[in-house]
Amino acid sequence: MDMPTQEFDLGYLIGLTVAEGSFTADRQQPSFQFRLHEENPEPLERLVKVVGGVIYGPYNHSDRKYYVLMLRGPALWKAVELFYEHLPHCKKRLQFVAWWKKHQAKLPPLPPELEEQTR
Repeated sequence: MDMPTQEFDLGYLIGLTVAEGSFTADRQQPSFQFRLHEENPEPLERLVKVVGGVIYGPYNHSDRKYYVLMLRGPALWKAVELFYEHLPHCKKRLQFVAWWKKHQAKLPPLPPELEEQTR
């Protein structure tokens, strides 16, 4: 992949994370997900090529039709490293740090500069 494409994909990942991403977990493990309307599966398919993960759906709940891209395990760890480095200082970054603190035993360690922000 050439550099402009890598930069675009990174910006795409971070932009969708800020707008549509959700830091979550089940009883077993932390995860990260994107939900997009069933008419928009292409953005999720592109993200699978960037960070991996699995697309589930389409789901239909109360007339809401959507797909979910779920990141767990190695795909999540890859994305977490990108979030550490590139997620801008905004509400979503605060949610990321709080999520990391809650699930830190099952996630990679924070870099020193982010560790200071969590104290």
